[in-house]
Amino acid sequence: MASKKGKQKKATEPNEASKLIAARISQLELDAAGEKDQEAEIGALKPAFPALCAAGSEMESSAGALGDRVLDLE
Repeated sequence: MASKKGKQKKATEPNEASKLIAARISQLELDAAGEKDQEAEIGALKPAFPALCAAGSEMESSAGALGDRVLDLE
């Protein structure tokens, strides 16, 4: 009977493992802080969004009216 050889993982030194774990925890904490910052920015922009949409629509209609006037002059 042939036995299957499994790939052996390289043993990690306890000190190295601790460093890797600490680095991963630090990265996860930074990611979480970044997500909180993004959520705060989104929360700050949400109330302004309807006003921005209205202003954009107003600008589009003004541009359309101006374009119509230019065409009338031609």
